Amino acid sequence: MKRYVIPIIAGLLIIGGLVFITIPFIPLGWLFLILAALVLVPYFKWCRNIFSILVKKDRTGLLAKASRRVVNLYKWVGDNKNARRIEKVIEETLKDKDLSKGSTMKVVREG
Repeated sequence: MKRYVIPIIAGLLIIGGLVFITIPFIPLGWLFLILAALVLVPYFKWCRNIFSILVKKDRTGLLAKASRRVVNLYKWVGDNKNARRIEKVIEETLKDKDLSKGSTMKVVREG
């Protein structure tokens, strides 16, 4: 039964995101679609790319916290393999984010 939790959650988030995008005065559509992409990170490369771009632009660290919750969801379901995949993507993305911050700082200081 638990193995159906991830596809159901991802499907509901996608459907909710598409519904809320069509309603202009409720700005939750993009949030739901981003969360659906986060849940689907271990399965699709384009979700990993979207996640990497969004984490690099996120200044509050909210996406990193949300991704930790998704890792806990995968562990609860018993899918430790995909939980490790998400953790690996998070680590790589945050490491790239830190490296890019340092390199831009050098350019600013030199220029």
